Amino acid sequence: MKYYDELNDIFLSELGTGLSKRFKQLYDIIIADHAKEESKDMETIMRELSSHDQQNQGFFCSYEIFKYFYELLLKMSIRNEQNYYLIMLQFSDGTLDYEKIGLDFDRVKRLVGSCLRSNDLFTRTSETQLLLLVDCQTEENAHLIIQRISNKFYSV
Repeated sequence: MKYYDELNDIFLSELGTGLSKRFKQLYDIIIADHAKEESKDMETIMRELSSHDQQNQGFFCSYEIFKYFYELLLKMSIRNEQNYYLIMLQFSDGTLDYEKIGLDFDRVKRLVGSCLRSNDLFTRTSETQLLLLVDCQTEENAHLIIQRISNKFYSV
């Protein structure tokens, strides 16, 4: 999955688009074949699942993974009557000259991640665009998150 996400990020940064659906289908076939080969006990699975760094910041993932999370959280929000807000951040100076903007995406990713809570998700949808999915009780809380990111971005 790590290699798929890295390759997808390269396609997004270089070409402005993610991998094709056919590539994802091939990847799923490879993963399914791998899953057939390997059987793990519960202790190994729990160790692997808990070995991830649990930082107190937003969770960044590829757009393809983001879509799966979105679908899952949408279903949970309806069942549990929770509110999630979808926020798009567009980094632009008013032109379409992305070279002129000179965004260092890794810095922007760290900045946005640090402004989000650990249960918030975000992804990159293009060279200058991020999509956030945040769990908030009210729309005003979502605006506060946007304001916090904006203030930190402009202060840096």
